Amino acid sequence: MPEREEKLYSQQVRREGGEDVLYINYLGAPYVPSLADYPEVMARTMDALAENPSVSRLIFVQQKNYNYDFKETAVLQEISQLYNYLLKQEKILSQEKLGNSQYFTQRYNEIFSFLLLLRQDPVAAYLELKKIIIESKILLDRTEFSYQAEQKNYIYLLERTLSLLEKTKLIQLALPYMEGYRKGDREIYNRLLKPDVIPNFTFTRLIYDLPEDAEIIDQYEIGEDYDTSVVTILKRKDESKLTYHLNPPENSLDEDYNVLLNLARGVLIEHQPKAEEFTDVERIRQVFFNISKDLLQDLSQTKRIKLDYSDLNKLATILVRQTIGFGLVEVLLQDKKLQDIVLNAPIPMTNIFVRHQDYDECSTNILPSQADIDSWAAKFRMISGRPLDEAILF
Repeated sequence: MPEREEKLYSQQVRREGGEDVLYINYLGAPYVPSLADYPEVMARTMDALAENPSVSRLIFVQQKNYNYDFKETAVLQEISQLYNYLLKQEKILSQEKLGNSQYFTQRYNEIFSFLLLLRQDPVAAYLELKKIIIESKILLDRTEFSYQAEQKNYIYLLERTLSLLEKTKLIQLALPYMEGYRKGDREIYNRLLKPDVIPNFTFTRLIYDLPEDAEIIDQYEIGEDYDTSVVTILKRKDESKLTYHLNPPENSLDEDYNVLLNLARGVLIEHQPKAEEFTDVERIRQVFFNISKDLLQDLSQTKRIKLDYSDLNKLATILVRQTIGFGLVEVLLQDKKLQDIVLNAPIPMTNIFVRHQDYDECSTNILPSQADIDSWAAKFRMISGRPLDEAILF
């Protein structure tokens, strides 16, 4: 994850759990980064993907991290590669492709505008290209005979480009939502490009939104007092296993509280307990809980963030489990109806599974990171004093 001193919009690719992850730094940006809402964010992402074709996941780093998984990234990667192909291989802006007649400037401007749109708004680019083709065919009838062959070649270039664009996954996914579409309306991308929002103090991903195609089978709370979570059991169409959807306190914090946790985590992470201290887990957790409360109070005063006693306890609890604890696994363990918690490889791309006393095996909305798994395994080794297999079962 980029450090806080990284420049705004700086980029880096990291190899994590068998995949290349592109981080783009939006700390200090005047808006929440969103591919759906901002054409400049999409254009910047397209350029980054063009330079890094091996990337299979995107993360925009801010007070929260916005994670676009393989499916969303692949859709954008395909458009980025098409843009590169048209510009560099097809040489779509060259005089050879556009002709050298009096119509060259008009054609150049049309293609240039199309390519600009393709980076920022592929759906608008697709519809714009269809419009250009219609206008070019109308113009053909008015073109002097000596220039008609050139105009036909231009129309052929446009139609071949449209055919390539129509075959992309993004356009195929967008087609059902294009009726009534107006240029500049980006609502269509909210249906296609939804990030997982991850608090900046954890690496484990949590898919927050309930699936639109799911039926709610059951819903109940786990935990107590200021540390309660909501569990929703879902039945998804064409899936045999139910989904165990967890909504923990970490997922619904105010931005100011996320700021406090990010700052506090940066301090506590430098003071991890030694191996011998893990022999008395209850004591070390209580010590860190007290330290966390003091630290959070100091930071809240410095940042002038109001923090009442209940929220102080909530943030301290979260901070302890996200630093010296086992993250969201601890939240799962609060559910007395769970009989097993199972993590399978490949870790960053496989949801945690649970065995539920009422609903048998369920897939969760939790995708642990390799960094968290390595940390949890090390802590289990320190607590138990025994080595662990690569397959970790709770």
